[in-house]
Amino acid sequence: MPTFTTTTSSWPSFLIGGLYASGLFVIAPLSTAYQFCPDEGYEVMKALLLADGHILYSDIWSDQPPVHTAVLAGVFRVFGPSILAARLVTLVCTGLLVGMYFDIVRRLSGPAVAGISIGLLTLSQHFCQQAVSATIIIPAWTFSIGSLWLLIRGTGSGRKSWLIASGIAMGLGFQTKIAAGLLTPTLIFLFLSQNRVHGDSHPAANKTWRSISTDVVIWAVAVGAAWLCVAGFYPNMSIDQLLGTHYSSQTWDTFSRDNTHGALVKAMKGDLSCWLLALGALLLSFWQRDCRSGLAVLFLLTTTFFHFVHRPYWWYYYINLGLPLCWLASIAWIELIRTTLNRKSLWLPRVAAFASCVGIAILSAYELDAKVDRILRETINRTPYDYEYTYEVANPSNRDQFIVTRNALRAFHSRARVPPELAVWSRKRVAAGKLSDEYLIQVISKRRPTFIDKNCLTARPQLRTFLDMSPTYRKTSRGYEIVPPSLVETPASTL
Repeated sequence: MPTFTTTTSSWPSFLIGGLYASGLFVIAPLSTAYQFCPDEGYEVMKALLLADGHILYSDIWSDQPPVHTAVLAGVFRVFGPSILAARLVTLVCTGLLVGMYFDIVRRLSGPAVAGISIGLLTLSQHFCQQAVSATIIIPAWTFSIGSLWLLIRGTGSGRKSWLIASGIAMGLGFQTKIAAGLLTPTLIFLFLSQNRVHGDSHPAANKTWRSISTDVVIWAVAVGAAWLCVAGFYPNMSIDQLLGTHYSSQTWDTFSRDNTHGALVKAMKGDLSCWLLALGALLLSFWQRDCRSGLAVLFLLTTTFFHFVHRPYWWYYYINLGLPLCWLASIAWIELIRTTLNRKSLWLPRVAAFASCVGIAILSAYELDAKVDRILRETINRTPYDYEYTYEVANPSNRDQFIVTRNALRAFHSRARVPPELAVWSRKRVAAGKLSDEYLIQVISKRRPTFIDKNCLTARPQLRTFLDMSPTYRKTSRGYEIVPPSLVETPASTL
C-alpha cells in the first residue's frame, strides 16, 4: 500500500478549487432568470422574506435547517436581493468543496488519483448544474467534506483544535441540511482506523483506545455545541417541521407508488464506467485491507443504501453518490494503469489490467458525448425563456403585499413575495398533507394576496369555490386578482 503524507501544505488544492469556481463563473449564465434547480425558488424566497423581517419557522414555513437561509438573507441585506448574489454564495462553496475534496484525495490516495477524481466529478450527473444553483446541497457538503478534511488534519497533527473545528463544521453541516450527516459513519471509521490511514510510522498510530475515545467525545461535543448555538437563534425551529415532510408515512406511501428511484437507476447507467471501476476498487480495498480507500468505500455504501431505501429520490441527490464514486473510480484507474505498466508483474494480471483499461476507456468514450452534452444543456447553454415574465399585479416596493404561486423563483425575479407560510410549495409538503385547502384559505384570508396563480388551483375544488364566492377576488385568464377596494361591493345599509 503506497504511503502519502498528511502534513503538506493545502494551498495548491484550494488554488485548484478557486480556479474551478472561477471557470464556472465565466461560462455559466449565473445572472439569468433560468431555473437551474426546482429548489432555487424556495431558498431565495425564504431568504428574501427573512431579510424583510419575517421570522423563520414562525412566519416562514421551512423544512430545512436555517444556516443557508440565514446566509442568503445576510447577503441580500448587504448587496440587495438578486439571483446572482445567491448563486455566487453557492459558487464560493463549490470552490471550497472542490479544494478540500482534492486535498483529501491527494493526501490519502495520491495526486494522480485526486486529479482524475476532479475530472470525473465534473462529468458526473448534474454536478456542474448543482455547483451554480442557489440550493443547499453544495453548501451542506462543503461543511461536511470540510469536517472530514479538518479531521484528517487533526488526527494527523494531534492538535485538539482541528478536532473541535471539524466538529463545528459538521454541526453547521447538520444545520444546513440533515443529509450532510451521511458522512458521519466515514468520520467515525477514520477515528477508529487512524494507524492504518496515516501509516504505522505516524504518531497517530500509537494512540490508545482511551485516547481515540477522548477524541471522539471532543468531536461529538463540538458537533452538538455548534448545532445548539445555531438552534438558539431560531427557537421556533421544531423537529416536526424539519422532518415531518421528509419521513411521514404519507410521503413514503405517495412516492413509493411513484417509483422515483427510476431516476436513480437511470443516473447510475449514465455513469456505468465509474460504477464498474468503483466496484473493482471496492473489491481491491477489501483484498488489500486498505483503510484509505476504505473511507471512500464506506462513504459510497452509506449514501447508496440511504438513497435506495429513502423515498423519494430526486435527480439532484446524485452528488451524494458522486463524491465517493469518483474517488473510488479514480483509484481503480490508477491501479489498472500501474498494473499494466509494471514489468515485474506476471503477464496474466498485466493482460487482464490492459484489457480492462481498453474496455473501460471505450465505455467512457461512449458516455463522454452524452455527459458533455448534458453539461452544456444544463449549465452553460441556458436561455432565460419564460422566467423573465413579470407579475404586473405585484408592487415590489410594498413588502407586505404578496402573490400566491407555486413558482417562487418567478415571483422572486418579479420582485414579488409569496406569503411566508407558502414559501415552500414542494411535492413533499403536498404529499405529507401540509398544504390542505383549509390551510390555504386561512393563509389567503390572513395575507390578502393581490394575485393567486392558476397553477395553485389544480385539484383544489374547495379553494376554487372560496375564491369564486369571495367578493375580494375576480377570476382572470391567469388566476385570481384582488379587486380594488373602490370596486368591492358592500352590503346596503339597513334602515
